[in-house]
Amino acid sequence: MEFSIIVIPFLTYLILTFFKKYIGFDGSKIIIIIGQLILLVLSEMLVMMQLMNPQILICDVFNLIKIDYFKVDLSFTFDSVTSIVTCVINMIASLVIYYSFEYMKDDPRVIQFLAHLNLFVGCMLVLVTASNLIVLFIGWEGVGLCSYLLINHWYQRLQANKAAIKAMVMNRIGDCFLILAFISSWKLWGTFDLYTIFVLVPGTVKCTFNIIFFEVNAVTAIGFFLFIAAVGKSAQIGLHTWLPDAMEGPTPVSALLHAATMVTAGVILLVRFSPVLEFASPTLHSLMICIGSLTSLFGASTALFQYDLKRIIAFSTCSQLGLMIVAIGLSNYQLALFHFSNHAFFKALLFLSAGVIIHGFFGEQDIRRMGALKKLFPLCYTTFFIGNLSLAGFPFTSGYYSKDSIFENLLVSPLQGAFFSYINIALASVFTAAYSVRLMYFVFFGEAHGRRQNYEKAHENPSVFFQVPLTILTIYSIFIGYLTKEIFIGLGSSFFASSILNLHSYAIEAEFIDPLFKLIPLMCGIFGSVTTLIYLKVYRKRFHQYLVTKFIDSDVDINSWIWELEVIKFFNKRWYFDIVYVEYIVRPLLLISERVSKNILDRGYFSLIGPVGLSRFIDYLSNHINKINNGILSNLLFILVIGLQIIFLLALYITFF
Repeated sequence: MEFSIIVIPFLTYLILTFFKKYIGFDGSKIIIIIGQLILLVLSEMLVMMQLMNPQILICDVFNLIKIDYFKVDLSFTFDSVTSIVTCVINMIASLVIYYSFEYMKDDPRVIQFLAHLNLFVGCMLVLVTASNLIVLFIGWEGVGLCSYLLINHWYQRLQANKAAIKAMVMNRIGDCFLILAFISSWKLWGTFDLYTIFVLVPGTVKCTFNIIFFEVNAVTAIGFFLFIAAVGKSAQIGLHTWLPDAMEGPTPVSALLHAATMVTAGVILLVRFSPVLEFASPTLHSLMICIGSLTSLFGASTALFQYDLKRIIAFSTCSQLGLMIVAIGLSNYQLALFHFSNHAFFKALLFLSAGVIIHGFFGEQDIRRMGALKKLFPLCYTTFFIGNLSLAGFPFTSGYYSKDSIFENLLVSPLQGAFFSYINIALASVFTAAYSVRLMYFVFFGEAHGRRQNYEKAHENPSVFFQVPLTILTIYSIFIGYLTKEIFIGLGSSFFASSILNLHSYAIEAEFIDPLFKLIPLMCGIFGSVTTLIYLKVYRKRFHQYLVTKFIDSDVDINSWIWELEVIKFFNKRWYFDIVYVEYIVRPLLLISERVSKNILDRGYFSLIGPVGLSRFIDYLSNHINKINNGILSNLLFILVIGLQIIFLLALYITFF
């Protein structure tokens, strides 16, 4: 049964790829629906089995590599972590694929698109359930390849090409560190099997590596390499720039990529390696909570000043991923999984709702050209509103239970940088509530700012392929956090006891903090919401009139107001990360590659050693040989004797040696 969960997505992909001409679009839908229903049933059965009896099930398929004592099997692990993650992935994927039947029906390559979605899911399942590092790496690279294919689905568009290449290049940085982690693991433990590694970790806590003349703790170094790999894949600050541009793909790709696959792969990787991270230095955990909190603040503050509907939701994903990394840095891996589960449902809901609006509003994504869409899109208004409530952590929605727990755990943590991180996520909470309110106001309320023909023909698609996924995701976005809280982070829960190691968690202390501190996330959300509403309702027009008046008045000193525009520009330009990368990294490297690699090496030394030098040498040699062939008998006899001697020596060499 367990292995069927891995096989079905790949089998569906092969059928759709090789037989699409024979089964057609309708046949593809039937095959996909049957496959997804089987996946859902098997995933839920697996979760129920783990709930009744948490255990580790290892499914060995066949031997991949066997060289003397080096052996790698194609094997998969099904425990508490993988069962929960597999169930969430399959549920989100089923709804997204079902939604895609209507959203992509007019696309000429719709069957191939659906095939790539199934391949995407299959590779993510391989990554999640892998029981050794080699199989894990296959899944890790597989999701990267599928993200490239799906982001670049509309390959005729230049921006889609650039976004797909950018995603691949930025993820290569994380992949390099993942390979370093695997090489270091082999050097330290002599195996690629995950559970063998986890057993051996406590005995190697004091081992060291010599890295660039510095002695570093081996376990901490491996944990650091794994963390940088997760930074690349899960779009943490510094390697995050590919994530917003990935919105160039179709909306179902964005929903699946952000909710259940690709960007969550780094989080799942760190959760799986909890036995390694728990024996790493506390400095690594401090680094993780600082990077995660900065990412959360960056994503939330940047989203507040964006105008593209999908890009705003993408930056919110970046912010929520930062919270998951903070939970991992606090050694509360169950809490990170809990937030992953909640986030998957409300983020898929937001993206799919945005897709219906874009689809019904004739491709318009700029929120400045929307407004007053509440009556035109009643279902999307409801689903979008509930998704934003859960995103902002409104009490008793799914996001509330996990988000507030992260605040509480961070407050009692003794790690260095905990207070700095707490301030960051508190500010991020303010910004999250602010951009949620701003998004609702610009899209559904306010005045109509779009084209007249868009409003005249705007409609909410009544298709069941749109309404069923949105309704299901809405229900989950409200109730899933409440229903599963005790399973994930209940103090008496032993669900993850066999698959997650907690040595430094302060979950119990977090339950006994002052009740006033537990209200801080709620107060941050209320402050951000109220402030944004006041600005939008009262001061927005006055503020813009104020700036315009100052701009027109030539007697006003520009330095007295330019900072106001510079602050807005700073956040709108994503903290200038892209500009810094292009100006100070990409362009200098391209210049060096042109002047050194291209002109000096490729067209210089390599060319002289290679084709150009060889052709010149042959020309030189042939010219001198031609001079010998002057018709004189003695010269011809000399050449004949030399040739016979060479042939004779070659024959002797072949015979005796």
